Parts: sequence; C-alpha cells; structure tokens
Amino acid sequence: MKKLLDRKEVPLAPKGENTYGLKVIRETHDVDGKTEVHWQYDLLDGCVVFGLTPDKKVIAIKKWRPGVGEYPQMPAENLEPEEIADLRAALGKKNDAAVEVIATRVARRCLLEETGYTAANVRLLTVLSQHSGKTPMVHCFCLAEGCTKTLSEGSGQKEEGIKLLPLADVARMWEMLIAYFNDRPTEAHGGKNSIVAMTLALQKLGALRVESVPEFRGAPTVVALRGLPLSGKTTLGKALARELGWTYIDVNSMREIATTQGRPDEVNPWDNGDTARRESEDMRIAYTLMHEAVRVNLELGRSVIISATYSRQTAQKFLLDIVKAHPGAHLKSIRLKFNDTDEEILRRIATRGLHEGFCATLEHYLDAKKRYDHADLWGVLEISTSQPLNACVAQALEFVKK
Repeated sequence: MKKLLDRKEVPLAPKGENTYGLKVIRETHDVDGKTEVHWQYDLLDGCVVFGLTPDKKVIAIKKWRPGVGEYPQMPAENLEPEEIADLRAALGKKNDAAVEVIATRVARRCLLEETGYTAANVRLLTVLSQHSGKTPMVHCFCLAEGCTKTLSEGSGQKEEGIKLLPLADVARMWEMLIAYFNDRPTEAHGGKNSIVAMTLALQKLGALRVESVPEFRGAPTVVALRGLPLSGKTTLGKALARELGWTYIDVNSMREIATTQGRPDEVNPWDNGDTARRESEDMRIAYTLMHEAVRVNLELGRSVIISATYSRQTAQKFLLDIVKAHPGAHLKSIRLKFNDTDEEILRRIATRGLHEGFCATLEHYLDAKKRYDHADLWGVLEISTSQPLNACVAQALEFVKK
C-alpha cells in the first residue's frame, strides 16, 4: 500500500541529476510501512481551448513558424495550484463528472483571460495525463461554443493579435501543420497542444473528416485536370483545392516561374519558328517542374491537384510513372471540354484576361485544337465546363472520393 506523506519543492536535485531547468519536487511516501523518497520534475499543467463564435469563426492567436508562416495557435494557459490539485484528485478517483466540471471551469477562465471572450457552452474534449516516471503532466482540451467578446484589449486580456478565422481556413491550416510536423519529427516545436485541440475540435464539429480523404489513409491522390486552352482547368482546379484543402499546381504558373520571357500575352507561340521553338522549350521546363512538385508531394504523403493540357502522351507517361513509383498512390484524371463556338471562345478569352494562360486569340485556340491529342493513358472522367462551376465541382468531388 502506497501513501503520500509529503510533497514539496526543493532548491536542488539529488547529486548527479539534471533538472533541465524544471522545478524539483521531493515526495515522501509510506510504502507498506517503509518510508521512500521520490524525486519528480514539475512540468506545467495546462488547458487549451478551441473557441468558436456564433458565426463559426475560430478564436486564434496568430503565431509565426518558419516553413509554415502565420498559423493559428489556440488560447492556452497554465492551471493554478488549487486547480491542479482538484483535477488530479478527480482523475485519481476516476470521477469523470468532476473532471469535466473542473476542466470546463478552467477553460472558461483561460478563454477570458487570454482573449477576452466568454463562452455560452464549453465541452470537454479530452484530458491527457502524462507521466514518464519523473515528469507528471495534465492537459485539458476543451471546445467552447457561442463565444462573444467581453473584455477589450488592455483590460485583463493577456494575449495580443487575437484573430477570428473561418472554420474552413483553420481546417486547411491543420493540414499544413500536420505536414510540417511530419517533415520535422525530431525538431523542437511549440504549438503541439494546439494541433491536438484543433484535431479533436474539428472532428467533433464535422469540419475534418479524416477517414473520407485518401491522403490521410496513407494513400495520396493526384488529380490531373487536362483539356484544351480555355476549357476551365484553372478555375476548376482552384475550386477543388479549396474544397479538399489540397495543393494546386498549374503548369502555366510553373512556366512563369521558370522562364524570363515576360508575361504570356507578350509571346505569340505561332508568330514564327523561333518563338514556337522557344515556347516548346519553356513548356518542357514547366512540365518537368510540375512533375517534380508532384513527386515531392507524394513522398510527403500529400495529395495534389494539377492542371495542364497534356496534349502529348509523353507527358502523360511521365506523370503515370511518378504515381506508380509511390505504392498506394492514386491517379484521378479529369478531361474538360466546353461548347467551343467562336462566340464562346472569344467570351472566355475576354473574361479571363490575356495574362492567364497562353491562348490570346481565336486562331491560337483553333491551332491548339488541331494539335491536341484526345487519347489518354489513364482512366478519365469527362466534364463539360459549359455547366455551372458548382455542378462541375460536385461531379469532380464524387469522382475523386470514390
């Protein structure tokens, strides 16, 4: 039978022990009639809160991390000594109701003191009680809903830079942070508790459906959008990227990055033999860069959406080989078409602007159509972009998630 007799902080650890800058706690126990002394290092017990306003905005403290940029950190604060004692006592007795009462009370205080917001309802997501022998630590993770501003900045609020972010933006940021941590498993980070809070809360709110997205089953997907110029590849690609939270890569953007030829509208690929040759060389570079980006994303286990004409089967074969080289990866190809009357072609050119893509005239489009290869090396879904964008997106999502 083990009984705690005394627990107090001491100025020095036992000889030869490294405290790593942590408080040193000396505990005296009665173990079956014998007195035993145990040393522990006191880690900070804390509470992390995922706060949501009535209009579904997430209360975040904007931080900066190299490689990620600005990211949302969830409001967090250390527990007070009496809160720690009450929480650990409730955990020891396995009193779930008491644990929830204490944790949600702490969450309300944390939210108000850190951000100035008060919650209408607070739910306990989980309590993590960690103990590695000498370092016990407890963290509460709570979801606070119906949050409204109570305190103005400077009137008790501790943190600065409080932002309200759309729920969808936080879900996409979650994916970026997960990829960041996966890429740097041995690097010391701050914000891991925010990742836990975001994961639990987003799943509880239905904003993160891990099981429905191939990327999170260890099977990344490449969605290739192909088709003639003006067929809507960029528009649909960006819309899908927003829906899925995946990386989007446009071959035309790769060309602009890789070359110093100027804006696309300054080059007429069919002007003469020299410019046609130069255009062919530029696009070869652009496809190479795009395929390399696909390869790197797959190695990181990330899904990606790409768009290009893929007018030659040589380029299709490169992509197919890259996907085949990654076990479990999927390739989903979508070929876009539209009712390409002269009037519609000219309308699309005028609507999107000359700086988007390389088709600036009716003659350019007709020449590209003449050289376009409709044969596919992969299975393909055909979508008409003459229909509304939301219908195209719905059709593409159903195909991608099969």
